Order: sequence, then structure tokens, then C-alpha cells
Amino acid sequence: MPRFLLIILAAAVFLIMPIREGYAEGADGNMLLKTCSAKDTTNQGICIGFLLGVKDAFWVWEQLDENVSIDCTSEGVTGDQRTDIFVKYLKDHPAKRHEPAVILYLYALKEAFPCPE
Repeated sequence: MPRFLLIILAAAVFLIMPIREGYAEGADGNMLLKTCSAKDTTNQGICIGFLLGVKDAFWVWEQLDENVSIDCTSEGVTGDQRTDIFVKYLKDHPAKRHEPAVILYLYALKEAFPCPE
């Protein structure tokens, strides 16, 4: 079952990634920092869309496996808050920015909203 969940997660991330130059290899932290830090509405929309899409993929994973807790954010956390949390994490951890953005987003959420054990 875990392999099935990883396939669903990977498919969801692939489907939410915008089709544009540089995204063929998959989004990394450097790319998303630039996108999420931009002031224009297009890049802000791409950033929030990516983060909310990953959030939805995490939610699906949690629904399929009751033993998994991935996204422990508080109720009512907005897309803008998610962007701020992610950008802060990327700026605070420059040595990790070459890693896949989806993994870095997970680290950012775990740091900001640790799941109860």
C-alpha cells in the first residue's frame, strides 16, 4: 500500500506543476523561492497553487492510511500563510534549496506545525 500512496502523491505533484521552462526536472527550492518571492500575481498564483496542491496530496495520503500524519497545520491557515512559512524556511535553510520543493515544503510544515506524537 505505501508504494501506491507514493505513486498518488507523485502524480498529484506532477499534475499541479506548471508547464514552463525549467520545470521539466521538477521544482526545487531555488525555483520555488524565486516564484514564491515574486510580487506579480502570476507567480504568486503558481506558488499558492503548488503549495495547496501538495497540501491536497498530503490530505489524500492521510485519508488512505490512518497511521500517517503529514500536514498538521491549524484549521484556517491561508494560502498566503503557507507561502510565508515556505519562503521563510527556504531563506533560513539555503543549503537545502537544491532539494525537491515538495520535500522542502514538508520540512517547512513540520517545523511550523509539528504533529503531536
